[in-house]
Amino acid sequence: MKEVIKACRKGNRAAQERVYYECAPKVMGICRRYSIDAESAKDVMQDAFINIFTSLKKQKGIQSLDAWISRVTVNTAINHFKKNK
Repeated sequence: MKEVIKACRKGNRAAQERVYYECAPKVMGICRRYSIDAESAKDVMQDAFINIFTSLKKQKGIQSLDAWISRVTVNTAINHFKKNK
């Protein structure tokens, strides 16, 4: 998985797609918990993956990719909720 993270940092689309498909069910579950309906959950999920891939380039020494992705997703969902409040 470390090779995939390195490839994602370099902007490799195949590596990003792999991370997306491996993490999408968990990310969608988090988004559904913070959203009113399925459509807003999809919007939050889209924003979360944009944040994940842009922030991944800046982050060094991620101990657990799964936990980090969950944290980014929760923060994105909270920000989305506050923005649309």
